[in-house]
Amino acid sequence: MKKFIPFISLLISFSFVSNNAKAQLVAGDIAFTGYLSASATDEFSFVVLTTIPGGTVINFTDNAWLNTGSFRGGETTVTWTAPAGLTLGSEIKIAGLTATRAGGGAAGTVTGTALSLSTSGDQILAYTGTIAAPTFISGIHMNVYQSTPPINDPVDTDAATWDNTNSNNSNASALPPGLITGTNAIWVGTFQVSTSEFDNAVFNCTGPLVTVAQIQAAVNNPANWTKSNGAPVPPVVTPSGCTFLGVTAVNLVSFTGKLNANNTTSLQWKIEDYPNVDKFTIEKSIDGISFKPLSTVNASLSTTGTYYYTDNNFLTENNYYRIKITELSGKIFYSNVVSISTKPKVDIVIYPNPVANELVIMQNGVSYSKMAQLLSTTGVLLKQINITSKQHSVNVKWLPSGLYYLKINEGNIIKIIKQ
Repeated sequence: MKKFIPFISLLISFSFVSNNAKAQLVAGDIAFTGYLSASATDEFSFVVLTTIPGGTVINFTDNAWLNTGSFRGGETTVTWTAPAGLTLGSEIKIAGLTATRAGGGAAGTVTGTALSLSTSGDQILAYTGTIAAPTFISGIHMNVYQSTPPINDPVDTDAATWDNTNSNNSNASALPPGLITGTNAIWVGTFQVSTSEFDNAVFNCTGPLVTVAQIQAAVNNPANWTKSNGAPVPPVVTPSGCTFLGVTAVNLVSFTGKLNANNTTSLQWKIEDYPNVDKFTIEKSIDGISFKPLSTVNASLSTTGTYYYTDNNFLTENNYYRIKITELSGKIFYSNVVSISTKPKVDIVIYPNPVANELVIMQNGVSYSKMAQLLSTTGVLLKQINITSKQHSVNVKWLPSGLYYLKINEGNIIKIIKQ
């Protein structure tokens, strides 16, 4: 009988690989929506963004990826096997070796060794295939290195490469191949800000979340996450519980704003064909991350309506606004974020564009901006640029080919094409 045991094991192993191959998952087919590293049982959640057949296997590991092309090892991996009938927009939570599904229903099974996420920074990488030949589906990175004093870490963590490391530090990881921060992976941190490293974080449902592309852009933007340190308390719990893929999403046609001559701000938004809205809460922020309620406007009885609000208290150079939309059922949705600035525009020339290796920023005028930001198309900060003169050169050789944005100030956002 012992001679047949390896053969049986081979059949079982082959069955899993066949299901995994059948699914043919690619990067962006799931997106992380939350993690807790300071809880009694560490956990994380993700939303399904494609049809995943029952029996499909996805591995989740906190082993870091080295930029030499392999896992560091020494940490743990859990394997999730999808249930039959899993629908797009389903959100799954894995706590230890237990899977649950937001709203109820089959959540699949989990095997392996439960992840133990470090509160000093860590990562979760999702992949199919083997540890020797993985195909990465998504990733979330929580570590934040800051090389500037007084922190003096060895490198700066950034969105483009993460920690870009081969070190033996288990908290550090390079960005795996096939993953792009802000598109199919997320770094929950801020460039050169060590205090932006958080023990727990969860996507806060900022939308719209009607299409897969909208969900990917929203969920992979750290500005849309609520974060905390220490033992997690609501609202930092997983899963996010958001309504994905527009099952009951409000049809928000537009949300715009403008600065008036007397330094007041006029906001306008419009909804169509949606009778279930109870109220709109105007929220305001001075950093685009932390929003506070400003005022509430009750919805009209009509299914279609245009709404207006004027903010008479414009306190800073930059103000950010969003609309919190509350349904009669109590469900909540968020609008896009509108930014209003009093900064004067500067005549700016960028060349060459497209660019291969070095980008030149030339500013004309009496003074010049001292800071610029290089952003992905989804608004993720890739590099903070300290400008030292009116004609400043920036090395962009490290950027992958594609489209990016260079933000000199709120009035100057320029498209950059990297060859």
